[in-house]
Amino acid sequence: MTGLHCQDWTAFARTSKFKEGSAREAWKCLVAKFEPTKAPDRLQKKMMIQGLKLKYGQDPDIYIFTIEDLVMQYEEAGGRWDEVETLEHICGNLPKCYDVVVAPLEKRIGNNLNPLTLQELRDDLSLKYLKMNPRAMGVDVEGGEEVGLFGGV
Repeated sequence: MTGLHCQDWTAFARTSKFKEGSAREAWKCLVAKFEPTKAPDRLQKKMMIQGLKLKYGQDPDIYIFTIEDLVMQYEEAGGRWDEVETLEHICGNLPKCYDVVVAPLEKRIGNNLNPLTLQELRDDLSLKYLKMNPRAMGVDVEGGEEVGLFGGV
């Protein structure tokens, strides 16, 4: 298969007014095909969002950016999703190792006086991730430096 060229779509978008095809009609066809706004498409996007969970060892920045992208696609398709739902979804789909970080932040979701922002949640989760994964910061844990554990008084 050689791929689809612009002229293929303009030929596809012929109208009685434009016998050779219309770029505008072709664009409408492309948008309808690749950015659908029908209910089944919205439901599929919503299910994709709801199915996302941060896995242990996965970078929370990538996880949050993926959610934001899917939410934007869902909203463009006509769905409604606000930042509170995003915060609740993220906090409810984290590994147990993030519980210590998230517990005080969850209380601030929807708070009018001191609301939790997505950026603040992202920053706190990223800090915890970097502490759990020093190699992600480029720290050479095994490369000659001794690492000692202190469990004393």
